Amino acid sequence: MLELTHDKFLTTLAKTVLPTASIGSIDQLKLFQKLNVPTNDKQKPLGNALGFHAMTTKFNKLINKNKDTMITLTLPPLLQVALQVRNMCIPSTVL
Repeated sequence: MLELTHDKFLTTLAKTVLPTASIGSIDQLKLFQKLNVPTNDKQKPLGNALGFHAMTTKFNKLINKNKDTMITLTLPPLLQVALQVRNMCIPSTVL
């Protein structure tokens, strides 16, 4: 059974990408999840507690049926990373 809070999930996701990142680094409006099976599964929003609850509920149902389950997460670059790249690419006189 998957037991994880939405905040803990977001924190772990952010720190997986960048150890110094936090929840605020994730553009949650552009965070989505999709089951890999069936292949025609649609992307579903994951940026709020309701979307997270729906994902974990589905995940737990599949686990209880002894089904292999894989979920693909889609997220844009972390805001912190995007700002660092932007600052490296644009001369400070332009900012």
